[in-house]
Amino acid sequence: MTADLSALTHVEAAALMRGILRGEQSPEDIKQFLLTYNAREATPSELGGFLAAVREAATKVDLPSGVAARAIDIVGTGG
Repeated sequence: MTADLSALTHVEAAALMRGILRGEQSPEDIKQFLLTYNAREATPSELGGFLAAVREAATKVDLPSGVAARAIDIVGTGG
């Protein structure tokens, strides 16, 4: 990971986020990533790639309909 400020493609952004989620990036690499995105706005393509990787890594929980109807989101992430 570099401090390059050029925009990533959707595919590159997804690969970067997958690496972060899998623990393949060092804390220093993640710091540089966050500093880069503090220096400029993420593009729609990058955001889409990040989101795709996060959704891919998410664990789907199937609840019976009766339970799902009574469930309350207490995390505040909107999910």
